[in-house]
Amino acid sequence: MYDNEGHQIQHDGGFDTVGSIATNVEDGFTMAAVGDLLFARPVTKGYHPGLADVLRIFHKADVTFGNLETNI
Repeated sequence: MYDNEGHQIQHDGGFDTVGSIATNVEDGFTMAAVGDLLFARPVTKGYHPGLADVLRIFHKADVTFGNLETNI
């Protein structure tokens, strides 16, 4: 297999082991990201118009990322 520039891609079990712009992720892959997560109080217990729409976006994404700067 070759990348977009004609360089051969080395594969091990179907995955790119060298690194290139070629990928084995299907078209339509989605990622949702959010900034700082505040873990001090449960947001779902309060009234926050629009929160359900935001959560729906996160649940539909293939990957969701959030930043939590604390020990778990």
